Amino acid sequence: MSRNRKILLWLIITSPFFGLFLLVNLTAMGVFGDLPTFEQLENPKNNLATEIISEDGIVLGLSLIHI
Repeated sequence: MSRNRKILLWLIITSPFFGLFLLVNLTAMGVFGDLPTFEQLENPKNNLATEIISEDGIVLGLSLIHI
């Protein structure tokens, strides 16, 4: 196996790991927007979590399950 083929093989094998590492770091830095806090994740507002909103921002309805 030639040297160029070995380098290409290693690039193909390692590129998904580097890509995932880069994606996680960019997300942690806030490039894609702010992440919710732990409190926001633990205590979601139910009325907001169940709203069905159209593309233009109009609330179409609610999706509720009464127990």
